[in-house]
Amino acid sequence: MKTDTSSDSTTTLVFCRPGVDPSFITRTLGLQPTESKAAIDPSDIGTWKLSINLLAEANTIEAQIGEWLDFLEPRGEALARLLGLGYSPYLECRAEPRSLSLCIEPEHLIRLGKLGISLSVWLYEYPLQPIV
Repeated sequence: MKTDTSSDSTTTLVFCRPGVDPSFITRTLGLQPTESKAAIDPSDIGTWKLSINLLAEANTIEAQIGEWLDFLEPRGEALARLLGLGYSPYLECRAEPRSLSLCIEPEHLIRLGKLGISLSVWLYEYPLQPIV
C-alpha cells in the first residue's frame, strides 16, 4: 500500500485528542499524515489522520480493515510506544452506500486489540432522493 493524499478512502487511521502532537506521531510511525492539526495548547484537540490506497479487492470495510492490519502490524512497537504515552488510535470506517450492515471477523478484532486500535464505524443511511 502507498500513502494517499486524497480523502477518498473509506477507512482512515486517526489520532485525535487534546494535546496531540502530529509531528511526534509522524516521527514515531515513520508515516506522513494526509491531514493533521497541531494542538496549540495542551487543552486543544489535535488530529493526525492517514488515508491510504487499498488494494482493488479491498472494496468492503471488512477487507479494508484486513489491509490496514497488514499495513500496521509491522509498526506494532511504534504504536505500543504511542499507546504508552496516552495516544488512542482508531480506524474510522464509513458505511458503504445503502448499507447498515457490518460484520468484522473475530481474527480482525483480535489483531486490532493487540495493536491497541479502536474501531469507529459510521453507520447511516443515504437518502433515497436528493434533499432539495
